[in-house]
Amino acid sequence: MTPATLDLRVDQERLRSVMARYLTGVSIVTAPGPVGMTASSFTSVSVHPPTVLVCLHADSGVRRAISEAGCYAINMLGGSQARLARRFAERGLDQEERFRWLDLEHGITGCPLIVGAAAWLDCRLRDELTVATHAIVIGEVLAAGADPCGEAPLAYHERALGPLR
Repeated sequence: MTPATLDLRVDQERLRSVMARYLTGVSIVTAPGPVGMTASSFTSVSVHPPTVLVCLHADSGVRRAISEAGCYAINMLGGSQARLARRFAERGLDQEERFRWLDLEHGITGCPLIVGAAAWLDCRLRDELTVATHAIVIGEVLAAGADPCGEAPLAYHERALGPLR
């Protein structure tokens, strides 16, 4: 196929289909409340100063809670935590139910940290940028930790969750 024969137009379904081919890790973003949601659009921005970003729907309650509290945590999930990722992604499930039976600690910002997560980052909100339907939420990492067990990370690919290894 040559570039001249490609149909390069994109609609929502085509973009979703193409982005499903991109392998990504899975995390749960939390803020005081507690509130939280599953997110796969997360990345490191800088190591000096330590900075990360996560993309959240601009109208989400979690994004609003982050703005109000001025902080958030990224809880990176291990390969055995797909069920937890699904629970925090379930539409219509209230925040109280999402956190029920979940062991939490609190970071120095006061954000909930999920006990047993593969790794976590405790962040102070630095900036937000709204682009189309989503907000890019930039945070300065104040504290970080990892589970010493070294479980393989939970990955998202082709709309399925599973351990990387």
